Parts: sequence; structure tokens; C-alpha cells
Amino acid sequence: MKLKLEPQGIEDNQLTLRLISELPLEGVRIGLAQTSPQAMQATGDKGTHWLVSLPAPKSNDAQIRVAVSMAGSHYFAQIPATFIEHKTFYTEHQQAQDAS
Repeated sequence: MKLKLEPQGIEDNQLTLRLISELPLEGVRIGLAQTSPQAMQATGDKGTHWLVSLPAPKSNDAQIRVAVSMAGSHYFAQIPATFIEHKTFYTEHQQAQDAS
């Protein structure tokens, strides 16, 4: 089983995550380690694309916990939330200046 978890951005202190699976999943629950997990919503009828909005992590050492169901079995993982890049106007403006 191969899963890909991608951040879709932070808006109003909510982090939107997309999960893509090579195989169809029956269900997905996800949450930050210090919060209750939430059910992800399937975005298609194949069970391979899922979406959820969670409270944005408040620390650099935040952990994400994922539980997936597939073919009657359950799988669990815990990963760092450090893949999230916080962008500000300053960083985007500075990058544009550095590129020129």
C-alpha cells in the first residue's frame, strides 16, 4: 500500500490535507497527535482520493496520526507535520527579488 499525504494550504488557521492512495480505501481518519481524529471525506467514488481540514499545527514538532481501512484491515501511521511550509508576503516577495 502506498499513500501520499499533501498539504493544500492553510486558511483561517485550518490546514487542508489531501490523501491519495494507489488502492481503494474504505475509510480514513486523521488528526494531529494532540487532537481527536477526524474522518476524511472521499472526493471521488473510487476511494483513492480523500480530503480533510484540520486545525493548523501550533509547533514545529507536531505529529499527524493516520488510520486507514482497506479490505477489512486497519493500518496506522504517525508522521511529522514538518512538510508544511508557512508562506508570507515577505518570503514570496523576497524570492521574487532574489530571482531577478
